[in-house]
Amino acid sequence: MQGLIARQRLRFLIAAGLLLLAAAPLRAAKDAAKNDAKAPNIVFIFADDQCYATIHGLGNAEIETPNL
Repeated sequence: MQGLIARQRLRFLIAAGLLLLAAAPLRAAKDAAKNDAKAPNIVFIFADDQCYATIHGLGNAEIETPNL
């Protein structure tokens, strides 16, 4: 009888643990959605092979670089 109760308790604890693990990503997604609304909209443009001499604003008169 004692072994039966211990097995039932173990099954319950395993089921409860799995339920908590399954619910954790849902909570994380909810928190992430809240934080996304507060994040600023920033776009970072990175040019790989551009030097200072290829930008109109830095002295190159031949190339008209656009304003973003």
